[in-house]
Amino acid sequence: MAEVKVDTKVLEGMVDFVEQSVGYAQKQAEVEAAVEERGPQVVDALIKSGFVNSDNREAALKAAKDPLKVLESLEKTAKAKTRKQASEAPDALGSADEIKEAGQTEEKAGESPQMAAANNRLLRSLGF
Repeated sequence: MAEVKVDTKVLEGMVDFVEQSVGYAQKQAEVEAAVEERGPQVVDALIKSGFVNSDNREAALKAAKDPLKVLESLEKTAKAKTRKQASEAPDALGSADEIKEAGQTEEKAGESPQMAAANNRLLRSLGF
């Protein structure tokens, strides 16, 4: 078998690359563990404050693991400004008629059309 010679700088570069990759993988694992730990707390807080319907908890937990879905949801929430304004301005979150026409929800007993619209808009923004 023929001998292969590799420049020392190339080998050093490979070692640096591997070290950085390991560091990145460790950081990613830490972030994923934090999301697993804090995700349920955050979703429960959103449910308690009325931003997410308790029936949508599992979908919200799944979406909380996707950074792009979280950003889209935050953007929609920011545009609504406040929960009260969101419920008073269905156009900001989509009207109940718009949601019903799309066939995406049925109102639950005791749920206002505005809350149903807000829940469905949130789910759509999260990709569901």
